[in-house]
Amino acid sequence: MRITAPAASIDGDRVSTAFEQWLSASGFSPHARVVDFRTPQSTGSGDIIWFVTVETANTNAGVSRSEWVLRLTRKSSGLRSPSLAVETMSALAGLIGVPRVLAIESDPTHLGSEFVVTERLRGRVAPDHPPYTFHGWLRDSPVEEQESIWWSAIEQISRLHRIDIRMPNFAYLFDGRAAVGCDDALSRLAPLAGDLPDGVRRKKILRLMTELTDRLPEAPTRHWLSWGDCRLPNMVVEGDSVVGLLDFEDVGVDDPMSDLATWLLQDEWYSKGLGLPRLPGFPSHAETIERYAELSGHEIRDLEWWRKFTILRFSLTRPLR
Repeated sequence: MRITAPAASIDGDRVSTAFEQWLSASGFSPHARVVDFRTPQSTGSGDIIWFVTVETANTNAGVSRSEWVLRLTRKSSGLRSPSLAVETMSALAGLIGVPRVLAIESDPTHLGSEFVVTERLRGRVAPDHPPYTFHGWLRDSPVEEQESIWWSAIEQISRLHRIDIRMPNFAYLFDGRAAVGCDDALSRLAPLAGDLPDGVRRKKILRLMTELTDRLPEAPTRHWLSWGDCRLPNMVVEGDSVVGLLDFEDVGVDDPMSDLATWLLQDEWYSKGLGLPRLPGFPSHAETIERYAELSGHEIRDLEWWRKFTILRFSLTRPLR
């Protein structure tokens, strides 16, 4: 079976059948049988995702069961790049908790889109649509557990920002696909802003872009990895600890303040921005900034610039929040 319809219109049953056929035809897992194929309850990604459980008959070991994530990827645009996301997960393996990449398929005719197969990390993901401040397991968790999850997230972000990307396995970040520095990031967003229809929103975004361009912060003395989508719904939680990071389509080389600003803004978006209270167990932003600086070793600077940059970036690459 070949699927040629746009990914958004693909029926899950058809994808399941086509995926099982691909497993055999590609040689990736020729004796596997799909026994469960479903969408996650929540995801922070704009990609189309399925949780897949397969059983494989082995001559000596009987039947083995594997749990994967099948992700249909979108085309690159602005600062978003599915190929960079896959390479970043591979580069980070063993350094921090990320899903292991199992297979990459660049032929879109199999499932109607290019796709990636990764292992499925065990744990829970905070709801994104509707957000975790509105309903779900995190909102219903004890205050002490909410606080522990928040601090665990800050520890993981700090750990990510201590990784030395001068290592050879991160060389792909400098091949021209990823933005390197805030000026490069702004230049990649400029065409998206220019394509906006005339109106109040376009004027506001162009005004903000001019302000940011005129007041570029001083470049850091070293290159650091910027996750680009540093939000709670992009983390896997087990118990009261964050065990994995997801969704690296926005990855770049930039000041770590970019991710810190995104983290603080997402907390505002999901609470004040929706007229909802913050979760009672979440520490204050002042406490968070202090703890992040202590754990990461990075100086806190130009945070307001990065806050405005994050607003600009999300306005151009995501639906309005």
